[in-house]
Amino acid sequence: MISLPPLREELNLFPGPPERDGSPTWTLQDPASNRFFRLSWQTFEILSRWDAGDPAGIARQVCDQTSLTITAEDVLNLVQFVGNNHLLRAFHPGDTRRLEQARLATRLSWSRWLLHHYLFIRLPLVRPDRWLARVVPWVAPLFTRGFVVFTLIILLVGLLLVVRQWDLFMATAVSTANFQGMVSYGVAFMGIKVIHELGHALAAKREGCRVPTMGVALMVLVPVLYTDTTEAWKLTHRRQRLLVGGAGILAELTLAAYATLLWVLLPDGVLRTVFFILATTTWISSLIINSSPFMRFDGYFLLMDSWNMPNLHRRAFDMARWWLRERLFDLRTPPPESQPAKTQRLLIVFAVATWIYRLILFLGIALLVYHLFVKILGIFLFAVELGWFILLPVVSEVKTWWHMRQKIVLDRRWRFSFLLTGLFLLTGLLTVPWQGEIVLPALLRAREQVAVYSLTAGRVQSILKREGTLVKAGETLLILDSPDLEYRLSQARRRVDLLGWEIASMGFEMTFRSRIQTLEQEMAGAVAERYGLEQEKQRLHLRAAITGKVADFSPEVDIGQWLPARFQIATLVSPEQAMVTAYVAEKEIARLHQGAECRFYFRDARHTGIPCRLEAMDSLSTGVLLDPALADLYGGNVPVREHGQALIPEQAFYRVMLRTMESTPVPERQRLGRVAIAGDRQSLAMNFFRTVLAVVFREAGVN
Repeated sequence: MISLPPLREELNLFPGPPERDGSPTWTLQDPASNRFFRLSWQTFEILSRWDAGDPAGIARQVCDQTSLTITAEDVLNLVQFVGNNHLLRAFHPGDTRRLEQARLATRLSWSRWLLHHYLFIRLPLVRPDRWLARVVPWVAPLFTRGFVVFTLIILLVGLLLVVRQWDLFMATAVSTANFQGMVSYGVAFMGIKVIHELGHALAAKREGCRVPTMGVALMVLVPVLYTDTTEAWKLTHRRQRLLVGGAGILAELTLAAYATLLWVLLPDGVLRTVFFILATTTWISSLIINSSPFMRFDGYFLLMDSWNMPNLHRRAFDMARWWLRERLFDLRTPPPESQPAKTQRLLIVFAVATWIYRLILFLGIALLVYHLFVKILGIFLFAVELGWFILLPVVSEVKTWWHMRQKIVLDRRWRFSFLLTGLFLLTGLLTVPWQGEIVLPALLRAREQVAVYSLTAGRVQSILKREGTLVKAGETLLILDSPDLEYRLSQARRRVDLLGWEIASMGFEMTFRSRIQTLEQEMAGAVAERYGLEQEKQRLHLRAAITGKVADFSPEVDIGQWLPARFQIATLVSPEQAMVTAYVAEKEIARLHQGAECRFYFRDARHTGIPCRLEAMDSLSTGVLLDPALADLYGGNVPVREHGQALIPEQAFYRVMLRTMESTPVPERQRLGRVAIAGDRQSLAMNFFRTVLAVVFREAGVN
């Protein structure tokens, strides 16, 4: 007869929510570690008869007194579970050695601790439980139905008014997209997170839970607040747990509703900008970050409680791994847990979506730590991020397949062959140079086009050629009038006439003879001044530099309107031939060759494409972007930064000129689009290898 070891006496047991099939559950709390365990009906029946001591006797009692059917092996499995989780009472020196070995097994070396915790570290700061108990009665009205309904009305009114002022809303967003605005958004984000965590804490305390700590968590060394609401697991009703889990998001959405309405109602000023930043930051924080169920944020716990499925991630991952193995090897093993077919499919889809989300997220974090830290440390953390969070799970699953290799090879050889074939195809996909087309941001325009500027300030006297008019080189487009210039020119002419009279009178007046050299010098200067003013007057007649069509005629130009110097009035577009200008990144320049075939596609993608041919490439990278329409600041695809009036590309780009076919119609205005050029074929693996090699050489300082 086997005697069962006694359970610890300080363990707490609470009623739990019913299972999806209606069977009861219970929640077991370990106060020493503040951990909670969800107990099934079978587990509860076994634990309630634990004092019987004999596994076989406990199994008989459960079968006789309930509708459950269990065996002594089920009881022994539960004994192993409670022992592994240190829920048994320790009496003997052997128990002490066992606990010490368990502690040492969980103890990490400093390197493994750093690998586990550099992404997320918790630093408890305060113990707010007593303070929350005093505050909860004061905030009780915030949990009433009337406040919720009133807030929903405020939210709807605010959103409707924002839609009516959408242009102003977007303009405000653009105006705050600067360094000062980013600092303001950062400060607002920290304040919103305080309200978020207080929402969790107050809701948990209102439902009778203890809130032991609140503090700061470092996520990739970025501080964010956290609240320990673990005791919410002991709440019986799902509505209570949903309230605690969603209180942070609800607090943020409440703040967003009132901030949005205040932004609409307040006059322009600093206060209105403050509420705009609060509203937009809160919407982004709530809807994009906290509501995601793919990480252990509020959205995950809300989904877990709504499905009534604790440890949702682990259970979904186990189900997805089982499904993957069955599809690959047809092992015909039972699923990790008994669930209806619909629930199994739901868990598998959720697990696959989570894997994809985390792959993208961890790759993004890897790039983030690479750029944020010192280069040598950034490269190390980049490798750790890829290895630990992406490659290690894949390697772990492959190891599991390796341990199952006997069953796979003996029972399902064709499945294994299919897997090898898939790996072979994947290898071919990565190594075969099938990538030949290069897509670049491009601009279609006339090969010859000239901007028409006012060379000097003046008033529009007459407009001879307007939008769409065909003109020949040398024809007058527009005439300006400048009274100030006319006055100075009349004065210069009068001075030339006066000096001419003085020089002609030298033979009759002795005083003039003594000044002959001075008069001649003054005469030369006056003539030069008159000539310059006459030339400047000629520039008031704006003439066409090329033969072409008038396009982009400024709507600000009208008769009687004053124009400043260097004001762009129109553009002359030559109708003879169109051309395409594109920009290629440095890593792709070696794949292009002169004469390569290509096609230009307009941005709206409703055109079949314009055939063209690569005509020339710059030998040096572009220091200043000469086509602002392609800059990302103005809706293009070339990342740039502003330096005074110049646009500087963020990375090395080379300008490429492409000749279109003779039959291509010349656009009156430049058209944005993309160009697909036939380049040297390259495999995905080679592209990745070259990128990694370039990064290593660049960061190592090797030319």
